[in-house]
Amino acid sequence: MANGKASKARAGNRADHQPLLEPEARPQPSEEELERACGRTAALVLATDLGATPLRVTFEDADREPVVCGEGAPLPRPLQRYEGVPAVGHAVETALRSRLAGVTVLAGGDADMRKRIGEAAAQAARRVGAEPPAVVALDRQRCREATRAAAGFELFGFTKGVLDYARVCLDELPDADSVLLMACDQVRITPSHVLDVCRTFREQPNLDVVTSWIVWLRRTPLLLSRALLDGLDESPLVKARAEGADRPLPALAVEEVVFGEEQLAANAAVPQAVEAFFDECTLSAREAVQLARGERTATEAEANGEEGRSAADEHLLGIARQTLAQLEGALGAGDATALERADAWGRRNRGDFPLLVDADHRDTLAYLDSAATTQRAFRCLEAQHAFDAHGNANVYRGSYELSARATATLNDARKTLEDFIGADRRQTVYTANATASCNLVAQAWGERNVGEGDLIVATIAEHHSNLLPWLMLAERTGARLEYVPVQGDGRLDQDAYRALLAQKPKLVCVAHVGNVLGMANPVERMAAQAHETGARFLVDAAQSLPHLPLDVKALGADFVAFSAHKMYGPLGIGGLWIAPEAFAEMDPVASGGGAISHVSDTSYYLRQGAIQYELGTPPISQAIGWAGAIDYLRGLGMDAVAAHSAALTRYLVAGLHGIEGVTVWGDHDAPDGALGLVAFTLAGVAPAEVGAACGRLGVAIRSGGHCALPLAARMGVVGTARASFGVHTTRDDVEALLVAVEACRQLYEERL
Repeated sequence: MANGKASKARAGNRADHQPLLEPEARPQPSEEELERACGRTAALVLATDLGATPLRVTFEDADREPVVCGEGAPLPRPLQRYEGVPAVGHAVETALRSRLAGVTVLAGGDADMRKRIGEAAAQAARRVGAEPPAVVALDRQRCREATRAAAGFELFGFTKGVLDYARVCLDELPDADSVLLMACDQVRITPSHVLDVCRTFREQPNLDVVTSWIVWLRRTPLLLSRALLDGLDESPLVKARAEGADRPLPALAVEEVVFGEEQLAANAAVPQAVEAFFDECTLSAREAVQLARGERTATEAEANGEEGRSAADEHLLGIARQTLAQLEGALGAGDATALERADAWGRRNRGDFPLLVDADHRDTLAYLDSAATTQRAFRCLEAQHAFDAHGNANVYRGSYELSARATATLNDARKTLEDFIGADRRQTVYTANATASCNLVAQAWGERNVGEGDLIVATIAEHHSNLLPWLMLAERTGARLEYVPVQGDGRLDQDAYRALLAQKPKLVCVAHVGNVLGMANPVERMAAQAHETGARFLVDAAQSLPHLPLDVKALGADFVAFSAHKMYGPLGIGGLWIAPEAFAEMDPVASGGGAISHVSDTSYYLRQGAIQYELGTPPISQAIGWAGAIDYLRGLGMDAVAAHSAALTRYLVAGLHGIEGVTVWGDHDAPDGALGLVAFTLAGVAPAEVGAACGRLGVAIRSGGHCALPLAARMGVVGTARASFGVHTTRDDVEALLVAVEACRQLYEERL
């Protein structure tokens, strides 16, 4: 999937995709099966917190009180608490029972801990009747230096230093062609799981990486080919980059083996020193920035005066002063001027959002998660409340004044949306969200127009909402789904796209702006090229509509999907614009009141236009609130919105480049990458840990796979941290994020 290869549709039933609730019930593989699939793969068991969950792992169990398993105690059920050493023995036993070519344990901790790890590994070997595995002491300094020399390179959370140890394992086994990294906290991984990973590699020996999903946060086991490790030092993946350069996306052949439904992993326990810092810190990062710049009043400063501040507060304030000093001169004169304008504009707009000016959040919250959900402006909330409180009635067929007013108000709201996106009347349908819009196309258009052997094209960077409907359509119809790969700078590979178009696809689906890399795709040109081959073209505009002026007809698309909650509107409503030519090829897959103009006992007549896809009572209140949000955006001016996003994006990227260990993904220097969305990783710290640390300091960002897991595989990461801007974002918000990331780096520095 990560390199534009076809995902072959399977004629399976619903059970193929259901969670495997009882992993112990998996059929146990035979010795012969294991030998064939696993006999040329070495194993490196990671009994260390580098590239794996720390030795002490916290699980939560809703059923009963947590327990701690000591030496010799039976392994716990999942979702409990245990100490890591018994689990090391379990991982070693699993590796030995899987008939892997050789097993090595990479042991962290002090001498006593390494001794206990060695004893646990030896006991596991005795249970299997095998020789004890080699136990190698982790040289943290060497591992850290190797990782830093490779510009902080990580692959699915495993650092360059750990990969060097994997390469040593292969040196000891010249007949092995791959190495399997196993985290010791995966207490329910069985030989059948290991078989899945190794068999995938055996079936596709050109793969570089085979990875298995446990939960969205973490992947393990991870199989790496000898060819990848042999060439890693000379690979552009690990070559030192210029100061401030963004990380290119690695070109890896990746395959996934999924058994994440079995809940095999847990979140890493927060180190005690990190938890203590957050417990002691009373300042938010935003307050620290304001104090460091001297913007807060004397009264506010006195409330957090020298005598009242904790050592953690002082440390955070010191980071804020250091961050502001480093940012001096980070931008050129033109960008600095644009930043000043954007900051003043964002400060004015911040007052338009009730949550950002209430007593709880006014000074403390830096909300940088607008790509997930925007805050709602007063204009939206007031419009929705006015209808709910003073105009509530159902629409269309009510023969009384309140219903007539409700109908007129809904029609006005629909026209507001149509005018905003440049649509003609009766071409736009209200849906639940952009996800529902894509699914509507898959069902109402796809079922009628896509058949066995037909080709559907998507990009590897799509949000799951614009990928799963087509994957499922391909399964139902026997069609093929193939992907346009992403180049190292985050842009789509246009040569690969043209090659796919030469195969005459029926449908092409592309996001206008990606929700991970924040890059705008040239959808106008791509749509024109698709139409030349006879394909229909769908645009996911969920991330572009809040930031860019958009005219659906100028896009040249056949379908455009979007959501209100991404553009300062209510939750639970979205839209789908349908071009007339595509509308003529659709059939409703459901119907009911609201969708028809007449029904007899033997026939029915649908309403004219796209409204025939709105079933039952429409989302009246939400549509009216959405119209209020659109009026608010139009009042601001979409050109001004775009300029604000661009200025703050450049400022954030410049600041992130100044933090050691941070990798910024994608090209944000060009206009198509300066759209208010930046994904980054911090070496040695999981994205979830970065997000949690920022959250404790009042900075709201998103972390994880961002519903784009095939892209994460292409990037070679388990996920990223992602900051995304709204019209209310200010310089203080950006600087608060930089302070929080630097604080996170320092708190987790021992892991780097």
